[in-house]
Amino acid sequence: MLRNPPWTRDELILALDLYFRINPTKTDKSHPEIKALSKLLNRLPIHKSRPDAEKFRNPDGVYMKLGNFLSVDTSYEGKGLRARSKLDKMIWDEFSNDRKRLSAVAQAIADNYMLLPLQNAESFLQITEDAEFPEGRVLTRVHTVRERNRTLVRKRKEKALKEKGCLQCDVCGFDFS
Repeated sequence: MLRNPPWTRDELILALDLYFRINPTKTDKSHPEIKALSKLLNRLPIHKSRPDAEKFRNPDGVYMKLGNFLSVDTSYEGKGLRARSKLDKMIWDEFSNDRKRLSAVAQAIADNYMLLPLQNAESFLQITEDAEFPEGRVLTRVHTVRERNRTLVRKRKEKALKEKGCLQCDVCGFDFS
């Protein structure tokens, strides 16, 4: 039997956000939020194949992932599950001290994944790690789709001209005129 694919940044960000919202040492796989995350992970259009549909990101797997985070949590006196990945540790290091950003990114993933159809999974696979936003593939793909939508671009430019009287970069303020 084939194994399920490794967890992605998007999935780990969502799992770490849940880790901080519930205490994995005081709950189990039947917790409603663990079940809800399992359902969300199954709806994400990230993986082209799911070799074991019953076990793919099921509540058991989500709960185990929370246990992997316990192994890097210095405030936890136990050991946690040692089968964590390098990416688990990287996500922990990146977000554990910035929970506000973690929560915002997790919410953005949850709010925007439905803009991308599941049959479009190939477009996620084409996003290489160096082209991926730190927030993960879902938000990278949403950004790309919006950036290339001429109608959205035209409306945003019209709005900017109306509000500011010129076209400026929203990030750095560069004036294109």
